Amino acid sequence: MLWADLIELRQTLVSKIINIGIWLSCTIIVMGYIMKAQFALDPNFGFFMLAGCIATVGIFETYPRIFTLISDFEGDQVIFYDLTLPIPSKLVFIKKMLYLTLNFSIMGLFMLPLGKLFLLNQFNMMQVAWIKFVPFFILINAFYATFAFLVASFIPSLAQMEQVWIRFIFPLWFLGGFQYSWQTLHQISKEVSYVALCNPITYIMEGMRAIMLGQDGYLPFWLCLSVISVLAVASGWLAISRLKKRLDFV
Repeated sequence: MLWADLIELRQTLVSKIINIGIWLSCTIIVMGYIMKAQFALDPNFGFFMLAGCIATVGIFETYPRIFTLISDFEGDQVIFYDLTLPIPSKLVFIKKMLYLTLNFSIMGLFMLPLGKLFLLNQFNMMQVAWIKFVPFFILINAFYATFAFLVASFIPSLAQMEQVWIRFIFPLWFLGGFQYSWQTLHQISKEVSYVALCNPITYIMEGMRAIMLGQDGYLPFWLCLSVISVLAVASGWLAISRLKKRLDFV
């Protein structure tokens, strides 16, 4: 089943790469060159933004995946065929989460050569802690995969899909440190910075930037890794439990 999903991904891969290229190029050009020059920002600000883009490309991919899940629940109900197979129902959901993890990871990997192309010497690849990058990158995309299923379990119908972006995805992303570090927020308001620690995207941003720009100035990498590991397992378990009840496979 997983192989069949990967074949389907291959059919849309080029289109997804183009979309990622457009988003990344707009972000890097505006933030890494124009805004940096206008406001005399840190010379590494473009690299700072690239790390944020790599860390969060998965969360933008969750929206269409949530839409597809809800649409299937209400429409063709293809997932019911998988659930009738002689395997535990939880394995069906785990398989789908693994597929999304691979999907999001493939999308994110294409940002590395694109980032080098746009940033040139600003992107020092020798500076990246690649041994930490690989497991953390896979882990955050696993979290996004379980997050997609968890959110889908709370959305009753397609009519409520507009809530997904404005109530879940946008606040997590925009308030998760995409354009600033947690340390900067802490200097401005300690109270708000502590609230930000309840946002999983904060740990994803901080962990990725600690990997790509160095530990100094960011939350400890191992703290970020530990928190996202726990959240990925917890959200996956809760999503499976809720969806089994919703689809009457208790």
